[in-house]
Amino acid sequence: MTDGRRAIVTAVLAGDDHHVTADELAAALRTDHPTLAVSTIYRTLEALEELGIVARVDLGQGRAVYHPIDHAHHHLVCTTCGAVEEVPADAVDPLAADLSTRVGFTLAPQQLTLRGTCRRCSRR
Repeated sequence: MTDGRRAIVTAVLAGDDHHVTADELAAALRTDHPTLAVSTIYRTLEALEELGIVARVDLGQGRAVYHPIDHAHHHLVCTTCGAVEEVPADAVDPLAADLSTRVGFTLAPQQLTLRGTCRRCSRR
């Protein structure tokens, strides 16, 4: 494993936000790894996804984020301000059970993204 790839893995797994885009990773790593190509970041993230270490989540408007698979959760995305909130996986268990019973559909783990309006924007 190269130093650049090691830096990518470390940044994704140790990040405070836990939801990071490839471009954000590139900007964060640019100082210590100026020759690290964005294509290397994408390939590394894809490899980590295939290994089940990170999840890629499409948050709409071209925003795909990556985060470690350290706890099962889903995402709520505000279509007004773009805020993203995590909700525990068990918050959608009743919906998952209902879909399974009604139509035989099984939700994929950590892949549910619900779009709507957050509390702050609803109050406006």
